[in-house]
Amino acid sequence: MYIFLLALIGLTFLISWHGSGILSHLTPHSQNMFGREKARIRTRLVFISMDLQMYVQVISRMRRVSNCFSEEKNTGYYLETLWLGLRLYRGLFVNSLGVRAPLFCGHKLTYNCNLRCKMCPFWKRSSTDSSLEKEKAILKRIYDSGVCGIAFEGGEPLLRNDLVTIPAFSRSLPLHTSLITNGSLLESRIDEIASYINGVVYVSLDGLEKTHDTIRGVSGCFGKAVRGIIASREKVSVTINTTIMAENVHEIEDLVKLAKELDIRISVAVAHEYCNAPRRTHLPVTKSER
Repeated sequence: MYIFLLALIGLTFLISWHGSGILSHLTPHSQNMFGREKARIRTRLVFISMDLQMYVQVISRMRRVSNCFSEEKNTGYYLETLWLGLRLYRGLFVNSLGVRAPLFCGHKLTYNCNLRCKMCPFWKRSSTDSSLEKEKAILKRIYDSGVCGIAFEGGEPLLRNDLVTIPAFSRSLPLHTSLITNGSLLESRIDEIASYINGVVYVSLDGLEKTHDTIRGVSGCFGKAVRGIIASREKVSVTINTTIMAENVHEIEDLVKLAKELDIRISVAVAHEYCNAPRRTHLPVTKSER
């Protein structure tokens, strides 16, 4: 088993070295893959460059299979990991042959949000969340397309009262399941979702307290996000997500230090403009969203 896994790992790096097409985006939205979905649903399918951390996690877990596979209590966990790993290798191999097949996916569960971030257009949209039945149908089609891992995002996905059912269904397919959140509701909801997150909880922090709260448009959201991280880091893998822009570039080093103090990882990305999001009149944060 161990030799077999090492051979698969070697094949992955060989494919990654020669298959430059793997490191490119497939399409910004799911409608080109699955047909046009109405209203707010936008799912983007991406290649391995979108989430190298998940790729490393899957490989790391597969390397542990041969050492722990004999433990009966972990059989389900390792079988799931092995299956996800084999799907990942298959996708890498197909992409190395020039066939554009999705590996990782970001799926917006809602456009509703309790923050008013200056760089984000989604909270400005009128939004009605899809039913659980529709979400499950979408996830099944995503899985059938060959996707190995998914990150649920928004808006703010933790605003959905029925959220726990969605990652639970994602894990049952199985998909490597992650969550992207602004962290303001994480402290109160982490216990509901932790058992269904085998990927990463990404918490958005775009500066230290004053800078972050200014960019995010709501006072006190920095403190809530940090408390959410502290409440979650022993239950799931947590990573700070930072968008670099002119307002916070001077604090990136401080955020790296904060990540070290919290004993979690940090990822950074350069801000980009959403050119196709309709603008609406400014919407204040309601009491129920706080």
